[in-house]
Amino acid sequence: MPSAEHFREERSALVNPTLIDPATNREISTAYEIRLLGWTEEQFWAEAPEGRFCEFVDGEVIMPSPVDVDHQRIVGTLLFLLKGFCGRRGVGTVLSGPTAIRLRPGLAREPDLFVLARADGLRATGSRIEACPFLVIEVAGHDSERRDLVDKVSEYQAHGVQEYWVVLYQRKQVFQFRAGASGGDPVPTVSTAGRIVSVALPGFWIDADWLWSSSEVDGIERLKAVLGVETL
Repeated sequence: MPSAEHFREERSALVNPTLIDPATNREISTAYEIRLLGWTEEQFWAEAPEGRFCEFVDGEVIMPSPVDVDHQRIVGTLLFLLKGFCGRRGVGTVLSGPTAIRLRPGLAREPDLFVLARADGLRATGSRIEACPFLVIEVAGHDSERRDLVDKVSEYQAHGVQEYWVVLYQRKQVFQFRAGASGGDPVPTVSTAGRIVSVALPGFWIDADWLWSSSEVDGIERLKAVLGVETL
């Protein structure tokens, strides 16, 4: 049985990890992924740091490396548009990671963005969400493509997520997975340009070019375009 000191050391490694390349004995500066085995779900909820993305999959804690500026810019754009749209229409509660969604016992994911039904959002408290979102969005780099495009697709489908977007910003692609009636993994629609329309959140859309542009553009003008209004 691991000691309390062992768990404290592992928690410290989660909060302030230092990864060393054994070939060069230098700190790793590229993308990485930390995986810690042998954790209980109770330990995860009690010990995982609130300020870092940490997911839990059947006894394994998964923590990706810090994200880059492009990732944060895209998340910020989508968060602004989603919050503005849902707030104006009164159709849902928009939340962002590292708030965790408990999909089932032993499985907790922390999406970049997700939208809960309004009633579920009003009941949500703390850093652990028991309700299932109807829309989930992940902004993924090369290091997380497999996890976001393979593992999470089947998980979200199995637990009732109606629509799932994966924004591969380094490839300038957006994958849209929609829940199908067959029960199998959904086949995505892949977009690189033009209008991307949500089905789970009727009326919400974005222009893919908004995600790839690094120029400072007035987000209010974009939100007015999505809402189809002249003033806010």
